Amino acid sequence: MKVTCIFYLLGGLSKMKLILNPSPTIDTRPYWKHLWRTAISPRFHWLFLEARFKANFMNESIYRRIITILFIIFLIAGAILTQSFFKFVLAIIFPLTFLYHIASLLQFLSEHKWGSTHNKTTKSHGRFCGVTPPTDSSPWAWCYWIIKMLGHFLVRVAVLSGEMPEHDWHHKSPKTQKEWANGTYARQREVEAGKDYIDFWGIGQAIEHVFQGLAKVDCNSDS
Repeated sequence: MKVTCIFYLLGGLSKMKLILNPSPTIDTRPYWKHLWRTAISPRFHWLFLEARFKANFMNESIYRRIITILFIIFLIAGAILTQSFFKFVLAIIFPLTFLYHIASLLQFLSEHKWGSTHNKTTKSHGRFCGVTPPTDSSPWAWCYWIIKMLGHFLVRVAVLSGEMPEHDWHHKSPKTQKEWANGTYARQREVEAGKDYIDFWGIGQAIEHVFQGLAKVDCNSDS
């Protein structure tokens, strides 16, 4: 599923031409526009759904297939017995397809510096949720901060769930993966010990970092 998700996005990005500002700094706006178009593309969602179907019904053990079928039957039976088809679509189908695909797209895209020739150890980075509180006591500043924190909260719950923020630790210290439940603290200990890590606060910064790298790859390939 990750391959389907990333290849679909990068396939479209690879067709773009690099746009330079007078600075000349790289303009990643075309990449962002393509990302949002991908997020609402019916073809993208169909390919992702197809990949999920194959992963659960064709590439797994008989046990996994049986459990998956029983789970689907249970959900459909519940919707029929309670006569709540609309609620079923709104509360189950929509989040587990459309919203899940978008969340996965953002997660997969931001976890590595795609297009880089470096290995996963050097092209990985931490993605953390949060923003610095305002320094003044203005109510509007604090209201704005709360709104932004709510956005980070949604990303933490829906996109960077579990140990996803410290995904780079998974590649830099593979021998200590038994500590995955405490990965945040294990990574911080390595940071304090002087190990080289890159942090991004906000998934937007991580994606921008990825797009900057892709733009440089495009620039080098065109030169």
